[in-house]
Amino acid sequence: MRDDNCLMVISMAEQIVGVKEAHRKLPRLLRDAEAGKQIVVSRRGKPVAVVIGAKEYNSIMATLEEMADPRALRALRKAQEDSAAERIYTYEEVFGHPPPRLRRETK
Repeated sequence: MRDDNCLMVISMAEQIVGVKEAHRKLPRLLRDAEAGKQIVVSRRGKPVAVVIGAKEYNSIMATLEEMADPRALRALRKAQEDSAAERIYTYEEVFGHPPPRLRRETK
């Protein structure tokens, strides 16, 4: 039986290393992960771990948290429907003032 999860992990990886190599090269692998690379650690040819940077991990966790919130998903679907129907509004139309970043620049 083919393990599709293993194939997905491997296909997304920028680098695949064995456990022994990962042990020897851990500092470099951590720097690579911190720089945005995804590294798969394998044992006997099968992925057993993925090394990613903390920034990417936090981004993934935030996305999962949003996806778990039914209200956020409904809002996302509605926004997609509005976009498809070309119901697009500017920040100023929604909030009644320019974005804070732009207000600071114009003062």
